[in-house]
Amino acid sequence: LILATLVYSFIFGVVRLAVFLFILHYGSVMFTAVFFFVLGSLVDFVYIVGFYSFYISRAAHSLSGRRDVWKWLS
Repeated sequence: LILATLVYSFIFGVVRLAVFLFILHYGSVMFTAVFFFVLGSLVDFVYIVGFYSFYISRAAHSLSGRRDVWKWLS
């Protein structure tokens, strides 16, 4: 799952940067603030946290019947 997230992050980052540079080349520098919030590092944070929370919820669900794993609950 971590490897898949890293590959997705790399591919998405390259495509995002290419789109960003294309629009800046044919557009204006005035779009920079919009791109920071729409295509910036906030987007990286959102999908990485989303993938991590999906993985943790699946792991917790698969381990829900094993009391020895959840020692901190006792």
